Amino acid sequence: MKILNVLLFLAICGLSFMSTSLLADDNLKLLAAYQADQEARSEENLKNGNFPIYSDEMARRLLVFEELVNGRISTAADFVHAAVILQHTNLEHVDKKLVSMGNENHLLAFYLAKRAAELNHPDGRWLMAATYNRYIENRGLSLESYGVAYSDGELKAASKDISTADRTTKGLPPLPAIVYERDE
Repeated sequence: MKILNVLLFLAICGLSFMSTSLLADDNLKLLAAYQADQEARSEENLKNGNFPIYSDEMARRLLVFEELVNGRISTAADFVHAAVILQHTNLEHVDKKLVSMGNENHLLAFYLAKRAAELNHPDGRWLMAATYNRYIENRGLSLESYGVAYSDGELKAASKDISTADRTTKGLPPLPAIVYERDE
């Protein structure tokens, strides 16, 4: 009987965990914000000189923070939507180039993308590379040295000479499961 109670307890705990990550519904407010973010960056809008509006960008950014602290980002899709929104905020168009007004959003976007990858979202690992590289670029570090590429489902270091210790010394998060290219 004790074994049955322990198994029942573990099953309930397991279902509780699954309900917050695997079985939860996507956050519809976050989905709508993500769709608005994508529309603001549509090829047609950008071609016509219609760039994202700062106040809209900040509203989406604040929504991500609110949903995050209230525990309402739980599915793989939620993590991707939040990461993409943060990847795009805190940027200004200066001389036809996007310039970061602050880099913390890009770092948080990396961690959100990492969680999406852990939850097996098909875009998670690609988004990890994109957010990591945006963070590096806006830190003023060399993409050729510290950047990563996404290829064949793997994150690949731009330089085999940069170790995890080198990354952390520069204040960069270590990257999980990076394939270091080797000279043939």
